Amino acid sequence: MKNLKKLTGVCSLLLNLMPFLLYISLTKEQSDVFVGALPFAIFYAFRHTILLFCRDLEYDYQRLAWIGLYSGIIGYFLGMFGGFQPIFWDLSGVGAGIASRLFPTAISQRRRLIKQGLLPQQDHLKPLFQVIIVLIVLGIIVGIKKPVISFALMLIITFCAIRSIWETPHAIRPLPVRLHWANYLLALILLGAMLLLRLGRSLGFGKPLE
Repeated sequence: MKNLKKLTGVCSLLLNLMPFLLYISLTKEQSDVFVGALPFAIFYAFRHTILLFCRDLEYDYQRLAWIGLYSGIIGYFLGMFGGFQPIFWDLSGVGAGIASRLFPTAISQRRRLIKQGLLPQQDHLKPLFQVIIVLIVLGIIVGIKKPVISFALMLIITFCAIRSIWETPHAIRPLPVRLHWANYLLALILLGAMLLLRLGRSLGFGKPLE
């Protein structure tokens, strides 16, 4: 378990960067550019808005980390079935986007606390080894032509991230008394709108639904 803790930084980099390659490759493989780009659009939208939705928890890095990892597991698992029904790629973008933002943000917050002396020092791989591992995984993702294998690889990386922070509590603070529910409603509206676009293109509703 001690050696796995050294991989936390590597897993953070992989969950942060690799989804871009994964969803861009999905876009290139689809004959309809609009349909192919929708999973990437959903991933990108949730990646850039999830901190707004989770601003009540911005100082609770433990809870942010676990929310991100659980979302990643669900997202990448669903993505493995996108070859049967493309809507699973759309739904996977939600989980992947949340994981790619929350987990690296949580690790960055933990590093700041360590530098401030509020948390004990932790071992980690040297930057050179981290870069080498990231480049190897990058090459594998680029070389893989089957999305199901790419999603399975990202699922394995997410499980490795979980093992690397296994001893981290899920949270040390109670949930905020006042939650910003309007932000969560906005997230559901955003997801619903994009899924309606997918439905419209699939069923031929075209312009009226858009």
